[in-house]
Amino acid sequence: MALSGSKLAREIVNKTLMLKKRLSSIPEERLRPFYMSLHPKGDLILAVPQKNPSPRIAFTIIPDEEGASLEILSWKPGESIEEPPVLNFAMIPAGRLPGEWLKFLKRGGFQPSPDRPAPFLFLQTEDRMFHASEPRILRHFLLLVNGVLLAMKQGLFSEKSRAEEDWPPLVIVSGDPIKPDTRVLTQAELEALDEIMEDQVQEIALDEAKEGRSWRRKPGLPADLIEWKEIDLWASDVIVSLVGERALADPVTLALFFGSPLEAKKAMEFDRRSAVDAYLEWLAFDHRPAPGGKTKGEDLLETDLPPRKRSLLEARARAVPSIFKIEWIEKGKYVVLSDLFTGETFTVWDISLSETAEEGVFFPGKIYRAGNYNFLTIFGPALAPHAVSRVLEILESLGMKFTPSDMKEKAHLFGRLFVPVQEIYEQWKEGPVLQNTDGDPLLFHTAVFDTSDPEVLAETLHGRKDMDYHKEENSWTWFKKKKPGRHVMGENIILGTIRLIGDEVLLETNSAKRYKKGRKILEKIPGTTFRDVTTQALTRESIQDRPLDDKLPRPEEEDALPPEELRIFMERELEKFYMGWLDEPIPALGGKTPRQCCATEDGRRKVAALIRTMVPASGPGGIKVHPPKKELFRELGIEEP
Repeated sequence: MALSGSKLAREIVNKTLMLKKRLSSIPEERLRPFYMSLHPKGDLILAVPQKNPSPRIAFTIIPDEEGASLEILSWKPGESIEEPPVLNFAMIPAGRLPGEWLKFLKRGGFQPSPDRPAPFLFLQTEDRMFHASEPRILRHFLLLVNGVLLAMKQGLFSEKSRAEEDWPPLVIVSGDPIKPDTRVLTQAELEALDEIMEDQVQEIALDEAKEGRSWRRKPGLPADLIEWKEIDLWASDVIVSLVGERALADPVTLALFFGSPLEAKKAMEFDRRSAVDAYLEWLAFDHRPAPGGKTKGEDLLETDLPPRKRSLLEARARAVPSIFKIEWIEKGKYVVLSDLFTGETFTVWDISLSETAEEGVFFPGKIYRAGNYNFLTIFGPALAPHAVSRVLEILESLGMKFTPSDMKEKAHLFGRLFVPVQEIYEQWKEGPVLQNTDGDPLLFHTAVFDTSDPEVLAETLHGRKDMDYHKEENSWTWFKKKKPGRHVMGENIILGTIRLIGDEVLLETNSAKRYKKGRKILEKIPGTTFRDVTTQALTRESIQDRPLDDKLPRPEEEDALPPEELRIFMERELEKFYMGWLDEPIPALGGKTPRQCCATEDGRRKVAALIRTMVPASGPGGIKVHPPKKELFRELGIEEP
């Protein structure tokens, strides 16, 4: 529901007065402080501590880049507040209110008299106080207040006592500011918070120290590089101390980065090191608790630092998250990475990554320069090429545009990738769903027929336009013409093979649907009768169970193409295939063709990213043919660096 003007003013006035009345009716000893923080998708996470009853009640909303957090706490007008800026609510005599705010209240139907307490929202820093009237902030406030009212009505803040060691009740508030929805976090979500290991930070620090020692021992590295790397490791240690161990069990920031406490737990179980590193990096250099406020890294940069430490921290604070591909590895020294969105390449000095990574793998990260060297922080899970397009769909569905400014502003969305990527890998372990070019499940059929008149059978098959005869093997390739615009390689689509051996006929197809069609063709031929059929699914087990002679390389046939001619043929077919791809609707592009998407700058970025994820095609004898990426970029008018 759109809220603005008089309607917004009326809702603010009515609901704040209602909440004031509800709070006034609660005995003082039963009041408990609580806070709410806006979830990136518009939800609110509301925590209710169980101690320190508040003798006087006022609201504090701490705006941040995602929305606002609200505290009901002990507060007196005029007190300074430690973390500016904060949005406060209090009932103040109307005679003390600014004139502009009084006009706002009157628009909402409130008729103030000088001594009558009136609702007042104001921003306050340590040395300044001014009223808040920005519609966005007021709508956040209304959502918060309505969430509190609904939670109170549902009994979520009852006097029921809890043990001190219990987690406080956590409530999700979401939806329309006027009619929000609430739910209490599940026991599993609460336990996830408790189970996120408190000693994670110590383990990370030990890992970093180990890597630091490996840099010092490595022979042949420039002294300047070693000094910069040690400063980078110092920066990682500082990050741990900046955010503190408490951050690993903070429900609000865990939910902002991973999506929920439960997903945070799953992320750390899936890839502990990457999940914790990315989370701490975000907390230190990207998370702003207040809009326009400073990150912890920026606070550190205001202290007195040696020039080189300051230079590296500034570069690390400026770094923009992106997705990178490992193009080449120099074991024990560095890796060469390319940016998925810009195509730019970087040589990154990272001993650990160079010794454990594989070429062709993608991953979210941040690259920053110190002196003459590039360094890297991992900012998400490793991605196989087949997972990248799905990851781009996920990020786009969360509202990310793949521009440097948007990826920096919405850096927390990279934390949402861990659980979906784990699910993608679990599905991949079970084996992909294999289909033929018609979309039928792959199930190999070998059918045997008897023929009383082989000459009639041969004459009938010779007369069909969809049969191609091979004299040497006395067999026919059964095919159909490719339809215009069909995104498959070659001119024809092979449906099966038919082989005549004496008075027996063998039909081989790769799906049940094609087998049924082929059987009908043969049974219509006079003298041909069906005898039997066997099937074989293509699985890891079926491949492993194949006879050894099926696994061994077969002698090359006399008419086989020489390797170089085969490579040229494959390159030509692959180029035709991908040039056709440019005009095919692609699900990852919202059903548009790559060529259509390139009508906008945002679309060109998406198409370029998909092209950069293309992998080489393999042929007989280990031949590898790379996709014609340069030709595709040229055809689309996309400039490569």
